[in-house]
Amino acid sequence: MPTRRLDVTTWYLEQRDPSDLKPARVPSVPVAIARAEVPSPELSRFLYTAVGGDWYWTDRLGWTYEQWRNWLSRPGVETWVAYRLGTPAGFVELDPQPDGEVEIPCFGLLPAFTGMGLGGHLLDVGARRAWDLASRWPDRAPTRRVWLHTCSKDGPHALPNYQARGSACTTSRPARRPSPTPRPAPGRAPAADALSGARRARRGTLCQHVGMGTGTGARAVDVATLARVRAGRDAMDRDWAEPLDVASVAASAGYSRYHFVRLFREVYGETPGRYLSRRRVERARELLRSANLTVTEICVLVGFSSLGTFCTRFKEETGMTPTEFRARARTPGAAAIPGCFVLFWAGGFRGR
Repeated sequence: MPTRRLDVTTWYLEQRDPSDLKPARVPSVPVAIARAEVPSPELSRFLYTAVGGDWYWTDRLGWTYEQWRNWLSRPGVETWVAYRLGTPAGFVELDPQPDGEVEIPCFGLLPAFTGMGLGGHLLDVGARRAWDLASRWPDRAPTRRVWLHTCSKDGPHALPNYQARGSACTTSRPARRPSPTPRPAPGRAPAADALSGARRARRGTLCQHVGMGTGTGARAVDVATLARVRAGRDAMDRDWAEPLDVASVAASAGYSRYHFVRLFREVYGETPGRYLSRRRVERARELLRSANLTVTEICVLVGFSSLGTFCTRFKEETGMTPTEFRARARTPGAAAIPGCFVLFWAGGFRGR
C-alpha cells in the first residue's frame, strides 16, 4: 500500500501541579495496575503495537531490539501495565525529562478492553506515578510538570479523557503528515529475528492467497470470513466504474455496512471507500496518460460523481492535480487515444 498523507491536528496538554489531577471513577470490573520493573523490549513492543495498531502509532515500528532496550533502560523510564484477570489490558509509559518534567509518551488500552471504564482509571494512576516519580528515583528532581500530546489520528476518547483528568491544552498544531504502512516487528535479536524459511514461505503463501500483508498490522481472521471480505473487494475490482456504495458492496459480501467496513480494514489495512477510490485513481492515471479526454470526462468514466472529490482523492494519492499529472506523464510526440474510442470501449457514460 502506498504511503498516504493525512491532515492531522496535534494537541499539547499539561498539568503544573499535583492538585490539577482530577481522579477518575473506580472501574466496575476488577483491574490491577503494576509497574514492569524489568526493562523488556518484547513486552513494550507488544503493548505499543497492540494498543496503537488502530491509531497509526508508527514512530517505533522500525526500532531494533537494541533501540528498545536503550530507551527502556534509561533511569526514570517506567511502564505501568493494567491487568484484567491476569491479561494485559493497557499501559502507560513515563519518560523523565530535564528540570523536573515528565512526559507521558504512550497511553492506551487494547481493543478488547475498551468500554469498561478502565481508561480514565489507568490515566489517573499513570499521572499520579508521574508526579511521585522522584520518590522511586532518588537522583531525580521533584516533578514540577507532567505533559503529553495527542492528535486527531488517536482514539476519539483520548483528548476528552486527558482533559477530564485535569490536563489543560496549551497549544494545537495542524499539519499534513505521512501515514506509512506499519512494518513487521523486529524480534528479540538477529539470531531469533526471522521465521524459518519453510514457515515464512507457508505464511507468505497464505497471506497472498487471502490478499493480506505479512506485517503485524493484519489481524487473524478465519478463512470463511476472509473469503466473504475478498468477495466484496473483488466486486470493487470488477465494477469500480459503476456507481458503487459501501452498503451495496457489503451486501454482496453478506454483511451489514458497518460490519463489513470493520472487517475490511482489519484484513486490508484501509476502508472499502479508500480502497475503491484508490482503484479509481489508478485507472484515471492511465486515462490521463494515454487518452484524449477532459478531466471531467475521466472523472465520470472512472466512477466519481463529483469533480471536486475526484481532484482531492487524486492529489492525495499522487501529490498532483489531474492536470499537473497529465502534463508530466504525457510522452512528447506520442498520439493520445481518441476519446471516442475510449468511450466506445467503456460503453459510454453508464447510467448518466
